[in-house]
Amino acid sequence: MGGWRAAIRGLDHVCVVVRDMPVSVSWYQNVFGMQHIYTDTPNFWPRCEDSPAFLRASGGASIALLRLEPGSSLVKNHNGAHFAMNVPQCAFELARDQLPAILRENRVHPGQSVDVEFQDYGIQHSLFFTDPDHNVVELACWPHPPLPGS
Repeated sequence: MGGWRAAIRGLDHVCVVVRDMPVSVSWYQNVFGMQHIYTDTPNFWPRCEDSPAFLRASGGASIALLRLEPGSSLVKNHNGAHFAMNVPQCAFELARDQLPAILRENRVHPGQSVDVEFQDYGIQHSLFFTDPDHNVVELACWPHPPLPGS
């Protein structure tokens, strides 16, 4: 399989919907240390109020925040829908210790969960939590990645 498929380098970005753009931009900056990019570019928030905001982590992972249309509601059960950011083992252990306090410090409203759920999948460890709009976020670490061809 060649052509354009062989040129795919990785995931470019994920999109999540948010109710309050300034609040969500601030939350992603404070919790993940992401940088708000394209701030003075046409067709991006804040220059264009109805456009997405783009944020980038130091490792290059990017997220686009899309404003939820007024009158729309978020999916009540995410049915497994989420996005995951990959971190090395040492960062995962720090996040496991520090994330609950970071989420408490950055709680935007009383209904916002600050719970962090740890899952051990054997070859992968995950921390699950939610953003101010109840989007599920995962920090994933692969301390025992599968061997090629397994």
